[in-house]
Amino acid sequence: MKTKYIALAIAAMITGVVIASCTKEQDKESIEEEATPSSSEQRPAGGFDENGASNSVFSVSADKKVRFSKGNLHWYPYKWSFAEKQYQYKGIYSNVSNWKSHFGWACSGWNNGASACQPYSHSGDPSDYAQFNSVTGDNAKGDWAWNNPIENGGNRKNMWRTLTHTEWNYLLNSRSGAHNKRSLATVCGVHGLIILPDNFTQPSGVNFSYNDLYSYSNNTYTEETWQKMEDAGAIFLPAAGYRWMSTVSAQGTEGYYWTASKTRLCFVVNHCDINYVSSSPVNGYSVRPVMDVQ
Repeated sequence: MKTKYIALAIAAMITGVVIASCTKEQDKESIEEEATPSSSEQRPAGGFDENGASNSVFSVSADKKVRFSKGNLHWYPYKWSFAEKQYQYKGIYSNVSNWKSHFGWACSGWNNGASACQPYSHSGDPSDYAQFNSVTGDNAKGDWAWNNPIENGGNRKNMWRTLTHTEWNYLLNSRSGAHNKRSLATVCGVHGLIILPDNFTQPSGVNFSYNDLYSYSNNTYTEETWQKMEDAGAIFLPAAGYRWMSTVSAQGTEGYYWTASKTRLCFVVNHCDINYVSSSPVNGYSVRPVMDVQ
C-alpha cells in the first residue's frame, strides 16, 4: 500500500504577482468598525445561521473560536458568494465571465499595487502578485473574504476572514482532541476533509472513522447521512484541486486552501503527517472563510 498523507502545506511564498494595474489605496478605513462578529448566544448544535455561519464552533487558538462558512468562496461577475452545499466547488477559467473558486494570492479585488489583484487574475508570473506575506492588519483588504460583501453571507464587508497558518495548525493539530476531529471522507460522491467542532455528538446510525488520513472511502456519506453529520456540526472541505494559470487540476483527489499567511493547507491521500511545503502565489487555491466568535 502506498504511503498516504494529509499535508498542511504552508509555504512562505516570497514572490508577488501582476495582471490588472492596481494602485495601493491611501485611505485606511477602520475595518474593525464594519465587522459584524458572530455572537456566542445559544444556537443549535449544527447547521448554519441566516448569514451562512456554522452554529458549531471551532477553536483556532487557546482563546479564540470561529464559525465556518457554509461553503467555499465563489466569485461570479461581479459578486462573491458561498457555495450552497459544503461539497460544491467550481473551477472554470476560460474568461472573466466564468465562475471562479480558485484564487491567486491576495486577489480580492483590492487595488494593492500589483497588476494581478482581481479574482479572475491568473498570471503565471509571481512578480505580478502582491508582495506582502499576510492578508491581515494593514493588508487585510487583500483577504478575499474580509474585503468583500458576500451575497449569501450577510452581504457586508468585514464579516468574514481567512484563517492564518498558525490557526489552521492549531485547529488540526493542537486543540483538545484535534486528531480525533479530522478525517478524510467522501460526501455525496465528493472527496474531501471533515473537521468536527469542539463539541460533537455522533449522530445515531452514522459512522465516523476519526483521524483517517489514508483513504477517502472509509468515511462515506449519502445526502441523508451527511445531513445528519452537518446537523451535528461537521464541516467538510472538498478536494477542489488547484489552478495553474487557466487550468484547474487534481479536482476530486487533492485539496488546497489559502491561509492568511501566504501559505496553504493541503490534504492528499498518500501521507499521514501535517507538513510544510513550498508554494507560489500564482497558484489558485480554494478559500474557506470563518467568522470570529465574540
